[in-house]
Amino acid sequence: MVISFQWSDAAFGAPWERIDESPPPHRFAGAEIDAAFHAERLTRHRDCQQILPHSRICRSGPLALLDARMLGSDIRAKAKATLLGRALTIEHHLDPVEREILDRMDGGIPMPDLIRIFRALQVDEPTVLAATRSLLRRQLVRIV
Repeated sequence: MVISFQWSDAAFGAPWERIDESPPPHRFAGAEIDAAFHAERLTRHRDCQQILPHSRICRSGPLALLDARMLGSDIRAKAKATLLGRALTIEHHLDPVEREILDRMDGGIPMPDLIRIFRALQVDEPTVLAATRSLLRRQLVRIV
């Protein structure tokens, strides 16, 4: 179990809490914990709303993606993603838009292009931006 605390800064919004579950790390994970705080602050900063729509994003590294569904059912597949090669192997549940964003990235994609693609799929811009912020927060994508 890892428990970390940091004082909040008003520039990053209201105080927050975050719980991620991982099997015990097999090596030092301090840098990954620091990176998680950095990603959380980045996505909560006021400027993120203005910067993100003009950014280019890409996957943060190799991802393991697991889709699970009940065969013979109309229930939508549940998807999980895990960054590979990390000391902390955290499974992140994905909503359908987050899953689709990860699928559409090969080397990186400008956000205006991603927004245009999803508009054609009847998904509005605020939904795409919220899904992208969620992926950034969980370090599954990064801004390049």
